[in-house]
Amino acid sequence: MENKKKIVIVISILLIYFVIMMIFFGFDSLKKKVNHLEILISPTTYLKYEKGIWEKADEDATELLGKTYQIYGNHQYLYDAILQYTEDKWYAFDKNNKPLLSFPKNFFAYRGNMKVDVVNYHSVEMSEVEIKEATNILKKYNITFQPSFTKTMKLEFDFNNDGVEENLYIISNALGMEEQSIYFSIAYIENSGNIEILIEKISDSMYQIPTLNLRELIDINQDKKYEFVFEYSYFDQLGTSHEIFEYENGIYKAIKIYGINDRGDEDK
Repeated sequence: MENKKKIVIVISILLIYFVIMMIFFGFDSLKKKVNHLEILISPTTYLKYEKGIWEKADEDATELLGKTYQIYGNHQYLYDAILQYTEDKWYAFDKNNKPLLSFPKNFFAYRGNMKVDVVNYHSVEMSEVEIKEATNILKKYNITFQPSFTKTMKLEFDFNNDGVEENLYIISNALGMEEQSIYFSIAYIENSGNIEILIEKISDSMYQIPTLNLRELIDINQDKKYEFVFEYSYFDQLGTSHEIFEYENGIYKAIKIYGINDRGDEDK
């Protein structure tokens, strides 16, 4: 009888120790294990987010088959759908496996137990004054001629949740009709006169410079510090790829990711 009491006491102590350890260490670890996302950006960028780390997809995209995603088109939620990728084309089905004919060609989709806020933003063209200021920035790259711009985009938004709206600008002369001595695609943020360059792609070869677009503005961590999803589209059939920027330690940091069929250049 005395031995049974000792066994019960030992088991009780072990259970209490286990509970204490779970409270201080285990629960956080479990939360990190289950906090995950799978994100799709058409045409073929597939990545995973878990424990604060981004991982690119396998080359054949077989992991995508038969999974249900939240589908966004033109920065707006459309519906949940099961996705399939066959012969370089996406197909979407509802829960009854009926094809969705309204499935958009350019889409953003995700699945997982973390909520992603997708901002339905509206950009505008830069003003003449802003374009003039942009040419001053170009002088830092020894671009002193008056370029024939193919893109002058502006988006005003509080990107980092500091209570002040910043301006995101994208300027480019890529894929224009006129031949130019230097080609560029540049993205930068202006905040109270301070300039932070996010992307600078410059070359004397038009084939090396992509068109640059802000594909999505998202919030993954629900902290109102938004991530930029930029899209690079290269000349002819050289491919499309994406890059994500996140706000960290007061600056935007690029997280390099590549699509399944993109070029995978090391300088992107």
